[in-house]
Parts: sequence; structure tokens; C-alpha cells
Amino acid sequence: MPSFLPRHPSLLAILALASEGVELRAAPAPYVPDAHTLHLWHLDEVKPPFTDSAENSVPLWGLLNGAKAGRPSLKGFANSVSFNAHNGGIPGNSDLHGAILAVAPVLAVGSADNVNPGFRYFGPDGAFTYEMVIRLDILPGEAKQIALGLVSMDADGADRIFNFRIEKEGYLAFFPLPHGGAMGGGVATIPTTGPHAVDTKSWFHIAVTYDGNGGVRNNLKLYWTCLGTDATEANCIGSGALSNDFNGNTGDFAIGNEARGFAGNAEAEPFPGCIDEVRMSGVARHPSDFFFVDPERRTSPEQVAHAVDGIARKSAFELMLAGVYVDTKEVSPEQKARGVLQLGSGLHRLDFDFGYHVDQAGGDVKLRCQLEGVDERWRETDQGMTLVCQALDADDKVLSQSRFAAVGHSAGWETSLEESVMTRRSEPVFIPSGARKLKISLASGSPATTGFYAIDNFELRSPPPRQATFPAGNAVALSLPSRG
Repeated sequence: MPSFLPRHPSLLAILALASEGVELRAAPAPYVPDAHTLHLWHLDEVKPPFTDSAENSVPLWGLLNGAKAGRPSLKGFANSVSFNAHNGGIPGNSDLHGAILAVAPVLAVGSADNVNPGFRYFGPDGAFTYEMVIRLDILPGEAKQIALGLVSMDADGADRIFNFRIEKEGYLAFFPLPHGGAMGGGVATIPTTGPHAVDTKSWFHIAVTYDGNGGVRNNLKLYWTCLGTDATEANCIGSGALSNDFNGNTGDFAIGNEARGFAGNAEAEPFPGCIDEVRMSGVARHPSDFFFVDPERRTSPEQVAHAVDGIARKSAFELMLAGVYVDTKEVSPEQKARGVLQLGSGLHRLDFDFGYHVDQAGGDVKLRCQLEGVDERWRETDQGMTLVCQALDADDKVLSQSRFAAVGHSAGWETSLEESVMTRRSEPVFIPSGARKLKISLASGSPATTGFYAIDNFELRSPPPRQATFPAGNAVALSLPSRG
């Protein structure tokens, strides 16, 4: 009997694998607005206006300075917008009229091109998520422009709110601006190795989230994820902090650049590539709650809220003051009984130990503290040893703070300092406008912390001179070969 080969062996192989239980993932699809979506621009149109699919719709009318619609996008996402163009000026200077997509059909000096006062860019508790997908035509370090704009609400008067962009040095950065009511920000190094390494071929999902808990360490997170890697969560590359929520003021909202134009200054930060699927949410999205994760694996804001509520009910516990120490000596029970601690003149070190019953906590519990008269806002307690960089104004008020923890031991650590190998560590530090001093502190941790931390060849490198005039502040590289 004659035999016949199957005409579609690859199809048969797929069916066979599926029958054996191999999971076949659905292709990513564009977002559908949910209750937490403030704005959603698919950017599929070939000319303005670009529709906002959210309930409080704000269409984009200003495709300006050479920005081009109808460009190819990620598979299944129709079109994108290219910003790799300009309409006069010198790349690298502030007079560059770079490509931009704005709310207003024409940019103006003054408030004529501002979004309406009711424009929503955070949720009821101040939280937000700003995200998009991008593809670079050139690497950040090879770009000629000042920086690579993503999403901003900047302006030319007292209406500067925030800027989300890529720095030429290879940082993803989010900066609150002077009139938004918040201070701080976040800067993170974009990966150059591994599955999420930056390149000019892949599409990347990028996002910034803020959880609405002003003044708490790591309340702002930055994500950079290469699409097509079957990621089940967004790839977090760093964190930062906002001192408090935005105040609701508005300015010139734009995608792919900043809309900040006045004499000698134009739209100087065009993104050298394509941008698509821009979504703004009124919550800090969970790392799994993005379109490239299978819908059944996503953690919705409602699920997050339910989990937090459950932990709050389960973790009702009594926080106790376990010990008070003055100059490393514990305060006696008689002094505690009096309720007032009296110290002699001079400088003293005070340590407070707090504790709780772990079985009452129901899981991981983080403590925040605030010393009245010293701390302006609540801060989380730190584990291990920390190097703290504070940017101060002329009156020694803290404008921003970065903490770099040291827990465990570094590679090459031996029994003695002389035999150990120094490990280089480089971190970005945000220096906001108005900063006049930089305070560096090395904290040895709680009394329970053991070991020591050595630093050598401490360096603070500023960005290239062309960025020195950035009104939003700068990211500087902190390099510290250390052992610990």
C-alpha cells in the first residue's frame, strides 16, 4: 500500500504539542479602557485628531515640526507616530524645533495652548501610571538632541508640571517640575545587557508608576521591558520617590517632546523613533497589569486593593517601644516610668527600638517613622547600611534624597579589608533645580547591624555641559568603589 507524507507537518507538530499541554499564548492586543484609565491614545490615525478612548476624552490635534503619523507599529497595533524629525534649529541646542504631538493644534507662548484645567493625570489618591511602547531609530547615546522626550506637561510660564524622558547618558527619568506641587523624582539605568537590553530593532514597553503615598521611600517605580520576551511582569529597573502628590495644576501636555517654547528655547527634546499605545491611569498599575501579559495572569487594581485590605484586617497588631538608648546606653525602667526623657547639654545619639509580635502581623510589615522637629515627612526604616545623598537648597532644606542600601556582602569580600577586592558601583542621582549643596552621609544602620562598609575613590560626575541649563534638573552619576 502506498504511503503519503502529510502536507502540513508544521501544523501537525503544533497540534501535537498543544495536545500535550503546552501553553499557547495569545498575541498581545491594544488596551481597552477600564475604570482606572484616565487617557488612552492608540495613535492609529494617519492625521489629527488622535482619539482619546477614555471617558474624559482629550484628543490630540497638534502633529507638528515634522512628526509623522501612520508609521508601522508593533504587530497587532496598527500605526504609530514617528518623532525622528525637526523643523529648524540645531540638534543639541535649545532652539531645536523638534517633532511633537500636542493637545493644541498650534503651540503658543503663554497659556493659550495649555490643556483645560480639568485635565486628569492622577487618581483620587494621587496615584498614577504613565506608559507607552517605543522603538528607537538610534541609541540614546548617539542622539544629537538634548534629551529624548516621552510624555511631558511642561510650559513656558508658571505652569511646569512633569517630564518623563530618556537621558542621553542612558537613564530613564521622571521629574516633577516646579509648579506641580511635588518634589523628588526617579532615575534608573536602562539595561544594556540581558533580555531587556536597549537596541534599535525591538519594541519596548516603558512605564512610571507612583502609588500616592507621598514621602515614602520607593513610592515611584520605573519599568523597561523588551516585548517578545514572554515576560509575565514588567521589568523594574529602578525606583525613586515623590515628596507628595501633584497639585492638579496644568500646562502644555505633549507626547514625544516637551512643549516649552519662548525666545531662544523651542521643542528641543524630540524622541528619535516611534511611540505608540500611550495610556495614563489613576492608579499605580501592578507590574503584571500591562498588555503584554496574558489577561488571565494580570493583577488588576481591584485585586491589589482587595489584597491590601485583607492584609490590613489581618495585620492588626500592637506596635511597642522596645527600647530607648542614649549614647548607646539603654534608658533605665525608672526613667521610662517618668515618661519624660531629660538629657544634659551637648550632642547625644538617640536610638529607638520598636517591635511587634510577628504572628499578629500576618506577613511582611514595613515601618515608617517621623521625628517631629527633624523630619519633614514620614520615611521608611532602612535595613543594613546606607549611603545617603541629599540635595539641599541655599537654606539647607532637602530638595531630593537618594538612598543606596548595602545588605549582605559584596563580591570579593574577604576576612580583612586589605585582602578584599573593591567592587565598583555607579548609581544615578537626581539634582533638582534650586539645589546649592550636596550632603553625603554614611549610616551604619541599627545597633543589630554588624560588619563594616568601606568606600574609596568616591566620584560625582555631572552631565555634559550642554545639559547644565536644564530647568528640570539633572541626573548625575555617583561612582563609589566599595567593600562591604
